[in-house]
Amino acid sequence: STVFFVHFSVYFYFSIIMNFMCVKCFDTSTHKDDILECSTCKTFLQFYCAGYSETNLKKFSNNTKTKFNCTVCQIDIHKFQKSPNNQKSENKVNSINHMEKNIKELMNSIYFMSSQFDHFNNKIDTIVSELKNIKLVNEKIIAKIR
Repeated sequence: STVFFVHFSVYFYFSIIMNFMCVKCFDTSTHKDDILECSTCKTFLQFYCAGYSETNLKKFSNNTKTKFNCTVCQIDIHKFQKSPNNQKSENKVNSINHMEKNIKELMNSIYFMSSQFDHFNNKIDTIVSELKNIKLVNEKIIAKIR
């Protein structure tokens, strides 16, 4: 039982690590090729949520993909370049990036806990079903004895 739980926890931990969650639609994907990672804030976007078609995505070189910036970071970079007080803008960008990272971690935690809840719910359903079967067998044995 403990070994199963540890194995299960490790399995779900790594399945979450292997999933890429889009910050726009919150869908998860295991296909890194369908995902664009913002080079500034390190968040993930599915190509269509970033406004690209599959055809356009296939035309991207690896270099283009590594330099991709989400629209939030593009706007921040644009403002930063025009701002007379670049330090304040940089602090705001860093603050937003930190908040987005925290949100991403929270979403991963929620996904993990949801998976755990579903697993435990299934286990409880199985145990209840097994108890009903044991009760029926027990009643049959008692009936035969009488």
